[in-house]
Amino acid sequence: MTGTNTESVFPVPIELTVTAAAAPAPQPKGPAVTEAVYAIPVQLAQPEHAVAEVSVQPGEIVDSPSATVIFPDPQHGSGLPRGRYPAAQWRPITANHVTGGNTPRLLIVHIMQGTLQGTDQWFRNPAAQVSAHFGVGRDGTIYQWVDCDDVAWHAAAANDHSIGVEHDGYSGEPLTSAQLDATAGIFAWAHRTYPAIHNWRCRRPDTGSGLAWHGLGGQAWGGHLQCPGAPVVHQLPELLVPKP
Repeated sequence: MTGTNTESVFPVPIELTVTAAAAPAPQPKGPAVTEAVYAIPVQLAQPEHAVAEVSVQPGEIVDSPSATVIFPDPQHGSGLPRGRYPAAQWRPITANHVTGGNTPRLLIVHIMQGTLQGTDQWFRNPAAQVSAHFGVGRDGTIYQWVDCDDVAWHAAAANDHSIGVEHDGYSGEPLTSAQLDATAGIFAWAHRTYPAIHNWRCRRPDTGSGLAWHGLGGQAWGGHLQCPGAPVVHQLPELLVPKP
C-alpha cells in the first residue's frame, strides 16, 4: 500500500509496505537511502477500509487498533502539505500568486489557448500577472504550480475561494479522455480535501460551490466568456465524483 498525505516524519522518499501483524523494525532496502522501503505493522479498526492514519519514525513499530498510515511523498521525500495533489508534478512558481488566503469552495475549469509547456513558461513571467493551481496536458500530465491553500490568479473575484485548473488546448475543442480522467482525479481529491467544494455543478458564481467553468463568472471572473468553450462545458458532468 503506497500513497501520500498531509505530513510525514520520513526524511527521504520511501514506499510503505503495510502489514496486519507484528513485523521487525523498519529497515531501508538496498544501499540507496533515497530508495528505502519500510515495513510497518498496522492493526486496522476497520479492515475493509484500505486507508487509515498514523505518524511513525524510521525504526518505530506501530501496532494500534485504530492505527492508520500517513503516507510520505515518494517524489519529494516528505509528506505533502494539504494543498498539494499527490498525482501532480510539483512545479512551483515564484511570481503571480499570493501565499495563503485561499478557502476553496469552487474548482474552476479553464482552457489555456495554448500548450502545457508554453503556459508553464508564461506563469513564471512576473509580467504575466496570471497563474493557476493546476495544468493538465493532452496526455493527462498534471502540473501543480500553486498550493491550493494559496491564491492563484486565474478568476479575478473568485481567486480567494477557488482552485483553478488549466487545460492544454483551445476554446471550442473538447478535452481528451486523458484530460477528463486527470481532471476528474483532481476534482475528487479537491472535494475530499476541501469539503466546501461540493460534488455538483455550480450554477451561482457569486455564492455557489462545486465544479464551475471560467466563463460562468462573467466580468467578475475576468470576462473570459468563451473559456473553456462549449464542448468542455458539456463535458463537465464527467468530472464529478460518481454517486455510490
